[in-house]
Amino acid sequence: MSTDDLRVRLEADKNTIQAATEHYDFPLTFQPWGGQNQNGDYAESILMDHRGETLAYGLPDGMGIFAEQASIRWEKATTALLKLLELHKRDEYDDCSACMSAYGDGIPYPCPTVESILEVYT
Repeated sequence: MSTDDLRVRLEADKNTIQAATEHYDFPLTFQPWGGQNQNGDYAESILMDHRGETLAYGLPDGMGIFAEQASIRWEKATTALLKLLELHKRDEYDDCSACMSAYGDGIPYPCPTVESILEVYT
C-alpha cells in the first residue's frame, strides 16, 4: 500500500465513522452496572452520548468501557496518523521531508516512521 492509498483509507475510515455516528454527541460515557441514573434510581449499566442520551442498557462493563474509550480515541488517532503522513512526505531527492540522519543526510523515503505506519495499518 502506498502512503497516498493509506491517506485515502484513513480519510475514508474517518468519514465512515463520522457518518455512522452523526446523530450522537461524542465522546460517549459509560455508567457501570449498579450506578444511579440522573433521577437517583438504581440502574443497570448505561452507555450515553455526551448530551446524556441513552444509547444502550445492560452492556457488560468491559464492552461499555471499551466503547467509551474508543469514542474518545478513534478521531485523535486517525488525525495524528494523517498529520504524521503530512509531515513525512517524499521530497525532491526521494528522501523523507522530515527525517535526517545524525550527520545531516537525508533518510530515504519511506522513512522508518512511514514504514511503521504502513506495517501496522495494512
